[in-house]
Amino acid sequence: MAAPNLRAFFAQNAEKIPNRKLVVSDRFKDDEGNPIEWEIRALTAGEQQQIRSQTLNMDASAESSLKIRYDSAKGNTLTAAKAVVFPDLENAELQDSYGVKRAQDLIGVMLLPGELETLLAAVNEMNGVKSPAKLEADAKN
Repeated sequence: MAAPNLRAFFAQNAEKIPNRKLVVSDRFKDDEGNPIEWEIRALTAGEQQQIRSQTLNMDASAESSLKIRYDSAKGNTLTAAKAVVFPDLENAELQDSYGVKRAQDLIGVMLLPGELETLLAAVNEMNGVKSPAKLEADAKN
């Protein structure tokens, strides 16, 4: 069997993951009353690691041991905000309309909990993250 070609791993040869469009909420409509699609993109492992590092909290307990806790709610909003291409969550006018100044804050006030879950499920699927239910189903097979 021939050795794999290293060139297949070069950036220019890696298959690009296309952006995805989906309706996150029926509450945002165009002029004809149709729900507007959001556009999301896949994140790199480096971007996800940066998000993770922003969501770790150091907690010194009474026993003087240091515990590191992951803030999953913050991680979810940062991940969703980073993946959204449209609408432009960095747009100052859009942020001002909701009274916030950061994309992750905007996504938190703009969406209902179920809408955020819809968005996160699509982002996770694009990024190859399997839900616990999917991992369990795969394990059974």
